[in-house]
Amino acid sequence: MTRVIGIDQSSASTGIFSTFTGRGETIKGEGLSGPARLDRIETKVRQVLDAERPALVVLEGYAFGTQYSREQMGEVGGVVRLAIFRAGYEARMLVVPPSTLKNFATGNPKAKKPEMIAAARAKDPEAWIRDEHQADAFWLAKVGEFLHVPAARWEAWGATLEQVQIRRELLEKRTEGGGR
Repeated sequence: MTRVIGIDQSSASTGIFSTFTGRGETIKGEGLSGPARLDRIETKVRQVLDAERPALVVLEGYAFGTQYSREQMGEVGGVVRLAIFRAGYEARMLVVPPSTLKNFATGNPKAKKPEMIAAARAKDPEAWIRDEHQADAFWLAKVGEFLHVPAARWEAWGATLEQVQIRRELLEKRTEGGGR
Protein backbone atom coordinates (compact mmCIF):
# COMPACT_ATOMS: atom_id res chain seq x y z
CA MET A 1 0.00 0.00 0.00
CA THR A 2 1.20 3.50 -0.82
CA ARG A 3 1.83 5.67 2.21
CA VAL A 4 -0.37 8.76 2.01
CA ILE A 5 -0.99 11.48 4.57
CA GLY A 6 -4.20 13.50 4.38
CA ILE A 7 -4.30 16.88 6.13
CA ASP A 8 -7.51 18.79 6.78
CA GLN A 9 -6.52 22.39 7.49
CA SER A 10 -9.15 23.97 9.67
CA SER A 11 -9.08 27.17 11.66
CA ALA A 12 -10.53 25.28 14.65
CA SER A 13 -8.50 22.06 14.54
CA THR A 14 -6.27 20.36 11.99
CA GLY A 15 -6.94 16.73 11.11
CA ILE A 16 -4.28 14.29 9.93
CA PHE A 17 -4.80 10.74 8.67
CA SER A 18 -2.23 8.14 7.60
CA THR A 19 -3.06 5.29 5.23
CA PHE A 20 -0.04 3.45 6.64
CA THR A 21 -1.20 3.39 10.26
CA GLY A 22 -4.93 3.70 9.58
CA ARG A 23 -5.12 6.30 12.31
CA GLY A 24 -6.44 9.81 12.46
CA GLU A 25 -5.32 12.57 14.76
CA THR A 26 -6.61 16.05 15.52
CA ILE A 27 -4.24 18.88 16.37
CA LYS A 28 -6.05 21.23 18.69
CA GLY A 29 -4.87 24.59 19.85
CA GLU A 30 -6.23 24.22 23.38
CA GLY A 31 -5.34 27.35 25.28
CA LEU A 32 -3.07 28.54 22.49
CA SER A 33 -3.51 31.37 20.05
CA GLY A 34 -1.47 33.24 17.49
CA PRO A 35 2.09 32.08 16.85
CA ALA A 36 2.02 29.45 19.64
CA ARG A 37 -0.95 27.69 18.00
CA LEU A 38 0.68 27.86 14.57
CA ASP A 39 3.91 26.49 16.02
CA ARG A 40 2.03 23.50 17.47
CA ILE A 41 0.49 22.76 14.06
CA GLU A 42 3.79 23.10 12.20
CA THR A 43 5.65 20.94 14.72
CA LYS A 44 3.05 18.16 14.66
CA VAL A 45 2.81 18.11 10.85
CA ARG A 46 6.62 17.84 10.64
CA GLN A 47 6.65 15.03 13.22
CA VAL A 48 4.06 13.05 11.27
CA LEU A 49 5.87 13.57 7.96
CA ASP A 50 9.21 12.57 9.48
CA ALA A 51 7.71 9.45 11.08
CA GLU A 52 5.51 8.32 8.19
CA ARG A 53 7.69 9.26 5.19
CA PRO A 54 4.69 9.37 2.81
CA ALA A 55 4.78 9.00 -0.97
CA LEU A 56 2.10 11.70 -1.17
CA VAL A 57 0.65 14.43 1.06
CA VAL A 58 -2.90 15.50 0.20
CA LEU A 59 -4.33 18.79 1.48
CA GLU A 60 -7.80 20.20 1.33
CA GLY A 61 -7.80 23.39 -0.70
CA TYR A 62 -9.19 26.66 0.54
CA ALA A 63 -12.94 27.26 0.55
CA PHE A 64 -12.78 30.55 -1.33
CA GLY A 65 -16.45 31.38 -0.76
CA THR A 66 -16.09 31.28 3.02
CA GLN A 67 -16.81 34.51 4.84
CA TYR A 68 -15.58 33.44 8.27
CA SER A 69 -12.08 32.74 9.64
CA ARG A 70 -10.39 33.41 6.30
CA GLU A 71 -7.36 35.01 7.92
CA GLN A 72 -6.91 32.12 10.35
CA MET A 73 -7.32 29.63 7.49
CA GLY A 74 -4.63 31.45 5.53
CA GLU A 75 -2.29 31.27 8.51
CA VAL A 76 -2.93 27.56 9.09
CA GLY A 77 -2.65 26.76 5.38
CA GLY A 78 0.60 28.68 5.11
CA VAL A 79 2.09 26.94 8.15
CA VAL A 80 1.08 23.48 6.88
CA ARG A 81 2.54 24.18 3.44
CA LEU A 82 5.73 25.51 5.03
CA ALA A 83 6.04 22.34 7.14
CA ILE A 84 5.61 20.22 4.00
CA PHE A 85 8.21 22.29 2.17
CA ARG A 86 10.71 22.14 5.05
CA ALA A 87 10.25 18.36 5.32
CA GLY A 88 11.05 18.03 1.60
CA TYR A 89 7.61 16.89 0.43
CA GLU A 90 6.54 19.88 -1.67
CA ALA A 91 6.91 17.90 -4.92
CA ARG A 92 4.73 15.16 -3.40
CA MET A 93 1.85 17.43 -2.42
CA LEU A 94 -1.62 17.45 -3.95
CA VAL A 95 -4.33 20.01 -3.16
CA VAL A 96 -7.95 18.88 -3.51
CA PRO A 97 -10.78 21.44 -3.59
CA PRO A 98 -13.38 20.98 -0.81
CA SER A 99 -16.27 20.24 -3.20
CA THR A 100 -14.16 17.65 -5.04
CA LEU A 101 -13.31 15.98 -1.74
CA LYS A 102 -16.96 15.86 -0.68
CA ASN A 103 -17.98 14.49 -4.06
CA PHE A 104 -15.28 11.81 -3.88
CA ALA A 105 -16.36 10.77 -0.38
CA THR A 106 -20.14 10.88 -0.70
CA GLY A 107 -21.11 11.53 -4.32
CA ASN A 108 -22.42 14.92 -3.18
CA PRO A 109 -20.20 18.00 -3.66
CA LYS A 110 -22.19 19.80 -0.94
CA ALA A 111 -22.07 17.03 1.68
CA LYS A 112 -22.16 18.10 5.31
CA LYS A 113 -19.75 16.99 8.05
CA PRO A 114 -21.97 14.15 9.40
CA GLU A 115 -22.17 12.66 5.88
CA MET A 116 -18.38 12.80 5.55
CA ILE A 117 -17.93 11.05 8.91
CA ALA A 118 -20.51 8.37 8.09
CA ALA A 119 -18.97 7.73 4.66
CA ALA A 120 -15.48 7.39 6.20
CA ARG A 121 -16.68 4.93 8.82
CA ALA A 122 -18.54 2.94 6.17
CA LYS A 123 -15.47 2.83 3.89
CA ASP A 124 -13.16 1.62 6.66
CA PRO A 125 -14.80 0.61 9.95
CA GLU A 126 -11.35 -0.21 11.38
CA ALA A 127 -9.97 3.32 10.82
CA TRP A 128 -9.58 5.62 13.80
CA ILE A 129 -11.90 8.51 12.97
CA ARG A 130 -13.08 10.50 15.95
CA ASP A 131 -14.25 13.81 14.50
CA GLU A 132 -14.99 15.72 11.30
CA HIS A 133 -11.37 16.87 10.94
CA GLN A 134 -10.12 13.29 10.96
CA ALA A 135 -12.90 12.26 8.56
CA ASP A 136 -11.87 14.92 6.05
CA ALA A 137 -8.20 13.94 6.48
CA PHE A 138 -9.21 10.28 5.97
CA TRP A 139 -10.87 11.12 2.66
CA LEU A 140 -7.93 13.27 1.56
CA ALA A 141 -5.63 10.31 2.22
CA LYS A 142 -8.02 8.02 0.35
CA VAL A 143 -7.96 10.34 -2.67
CA GLY A 144 -4.17 10.07 -2.68
CA GLU A 145 -4.28 6.32 -2.15
CA PHE A 146 -6.72 5.88 -5.03
CA LEU A 147 -4.39 7.78 -7.38
CA HIS A 148 -1.96 4.88 -6.92
CA VAL A 149 -4.49 2.05 -7.36
CA PRO A 150 -4.13 0.30 -10.75
CA ALA A 151 -7.31 0.08 -12.82
CA ALA A 152 -7.39 -3.69 -12.36
CA ARG A 153 -7.91 -3.18 -8.61
CA TRP A 154 -10.55 -0.43 -8.71
CA GLU A 155 -13.42 -2.83 -8.09
CA ALA A 156 -11.67 -4.44 -5.11
CA TRP A 157 -10.92 -0.95 -3.75
CA GLY A 158 -14.65 -0.22 -4.01
CA ALA A 159 -14.30 2.66 -6.45
CA THR A 160 -17.39 4.35 -7.80
CA LEU A 161 -17.66 5.81 -11.30
CA GLU A 162 -17.64 9.25 -9.69
CA GLN A 163 -14.35 8.48 -7.94
CA VAL A 164 -12.79 7.22 -11.18
CA GLN A 165 -13.79 10.48 -12.91
CA ILE A 166 -12.39 12.58 -10.06
CA ARG A 167 -9.17 10.53 -10.18
CA ARG A 168 -8.79 11.27 -13.88
CA GLU A 169 -9.38 15.00 -13.35
CA LEU A 170 -6.90 15.22 -10.47
CA LEU A 171 -4.24 13.37 -12.42
CA GLU A 172 -4.75 15.71 -15.39
CA LYS A 173 -4.39 18.79 -13.14
CA ARG A 174 -1.30 17.33 -11.50
CA THR A 175 0.27 16.63 -14.90
CA GLU A 176 -0.46 20.21 -15.94
CA GLY A 177 1.14 21.48 -12.72
CA GLY A 178 -2.11 22.61 -11.15
CA GLY A 179 -2.11 20.12 -8.29
CA ARG A 180 0.13 22.19 -6.04
